[in-house]
Amino acid sequence: MSLFSKIALSAFVIFLLVNLYFLNLGIGITHEDNRTYLFSAGVSVVGIIATLALDTWRKLSQPKK
Repeated sequence: MSLFSKIALSAFVIFLLVNLYFLNLGIGITHEDNRTYLFSAGVSVVGIIATLALDTWRKLSQPKK
């Protein structure tokens, strides 16, 4: 995994954890105050999946030794 991929992956994981921490489950997960955190957490999950997929494609494109 390249350095850029590691930095991006760790940033997405940190963003996801911060958003899950600030989520207020006492008022309900679909409450208006939680929507920004849910949206940001969803984008973080998509970023994690995209980073892993791009790293896998990079590994597949390298010739075998």
